[in-house]
Amino acid sequence: MFNETDNGQEEEEEIEMGPFLIDMSYSEITYLTPIDIGNFKPHEDFSIEDIISLNNGNVVFKPKKTNPNDIVGLYSTQRVFNAEDAVKSLASVRSIFNIDQLSFSLEREPEGNDSIIYCLQQLYKGVIVFGGYFCVFANNEGEAIKIYGKYMSDIDLDVIPRITAAEAKEKAVLEDRKYISEAALSLKTNPQGKDLRLCWRLAVSHMGESIDREKYIFIDAITGEYFTEAQLKIFAHF
Repeated sequence: MFNETDNGQEEEEEIEMGPFLIDMSYSEITYLTPIDIGNFKPHEDFSIEDIISLNNGNVVFKPKKTNPNDIVGLYSTQRVFNAEDAVKSLASVRSIFNIDQLSFSLEREPEGNDSIIYCLQQLYKGVIVFGGYFCVFANNEGEAIKIYGKYMSDIDLDVIPRITAAEAKEKAVLEDRKYISEAALSLKTNPQGKDLRLCWRLAVSHMGESIDREKYIFIDAITGEYFTEAQLKIFAHF
């Protein structure tokens, strides 16, 4: 919808719903800046056997040692005091987790008491890789004591969309009293973990007194077709 300004020109209107405003233009494409680790050269690339030795055998691999996505125990000699350190610590297990580039952003601010948790979101050319993440745990001495997550490797996709977010929104089928509260680019696989695509990630919320996101709808940013959905979890992009 458009309103006429004092100088006779039209401007796009923000639609008011309850106590908050929703910008329906979705005109800006935002590419995230990865954590800058400069000219860091990884000094270690541990194997499973190295980590077992580092912990004197007192380490847990989940779901199994041959292909873990969760290590409980020391996994790096890198001291972790900030998000950059957390990304550097990933280099210590890059072969175990099949990491081919250290491109991450800080998804959530560090939290915790006995341990500090850094939630890191995988990026590809500045675009969130939905489902690619790591949570790094460090104790108060900065020791990297636990890590879990998963990484999507060998990505080779164009990240320039051919449809706008507003066009993607028109493809979304919404239930009564639901609306799109956010639109952003993401890379997303189908529910079987295959067919990675560049998508517009549309956050579906419920009309009420506050923004309460319920799920994401993914619209292919190249073809404009509906692709898939995902229910929101504790960490929205994970």
